[in-house]
Amino acid sequence: MICTAITAAHTPAAGRLLRLLLNHPDVEVTAMTTTSPVLAGHPVTACHKGLDGDTDLRFSTSLPAYDRLDAIFVVDEIPAGLPDDLVAIALNTIDGWVYGLPELNRKPLVRGARHAFIPSAEATAVATPLLPLAANLMLKGPLKVTVEKGMLDSELPHGTAAEIGDALRALQSSFDGEIIIERRKGQWRRGTVVTTDVPCSVAVDEIDRLARDFFGDHNLTHIVSRQPMADDVATTAKCLVNYSACENGIRVSAAIDGLLKGQASQAVHVMNLLHGLQEKTGLYLPASE
Repeated sequence: MICTAITAAHTPAAGRLLRLLLNHPDVEVTAMTTTSPVLAGHPVTACHKGLDGDTDLRFSTSLPAYDRLDAIFVVDEIPAGLPDDLVAIALNTIDGWVYGLPELNRKPLVRGARHAFIPSAEATAVATPLLPLAANLMLKGPLKVTVEKGMLDSELPHGTAAEIGDALRALQSSFDGEIIIERRKGQWRRGTVVTTDVPCSVAVDEIDRLARDFFGDHNLTHIVSRQPMADDVATTAKCLVNYSACENGIRVSAAIDGLLKGQASQAVHVMNLLHGLQEKTGLYLPASE
């Protein structure tokens, strides 16, 4: 079993991680740490509802010895003395760690990396469906992006356009186009839906073929024949993608659950890769009705 700990364990993000890991066949959560002395010693169910009967874990203010852990999920700051050889997955950006977008960086994640951080939900939703175009050197600007987020999702973080650009340039270093993002609030509860208009003269059928080749062995990103909606992905670990024609180019659409594929389930996905597991292990999550 992979013995894991979660920091900032009182937060909603930690709660979502815990729910996934309790149902992961290869993981045992051994510690849930918090900086709150008020919570120390109390059951984690005091903060994370719906887990009564599923776990006896209690909050603690300190981590176990690192040699008793196989992985740690860093929800806030890097713990002091974190070993270089301990698998660590952060939910915030950390310089020098691998960018944890599996559709982009699966090779480094499975070839010896130990530390990775999870992209923002918005960058995941926008960049992922554009990766096949970047891999075939087809991107040029400007990219006009619309991001619609559900009522339960957070606001668009600062630096999103720069993060997306960096991810795309990892495959197409020549891309220097402007990324223009329009933000909207969706009328659904949770989920991130994006559309990106890309100047392109290549036929949609060819783009679709290239994308199917690119994502062919990725188990959590799927191409669909219609524009994906938030309800298609709510409570799942999937990214659904569609390519269609628009004026002067291609319209690239995608939908993810920003709280899962955009955060918690992507962290578990990355942990699976870092530990050499099948990437979808523990992530067969049913869609909401």
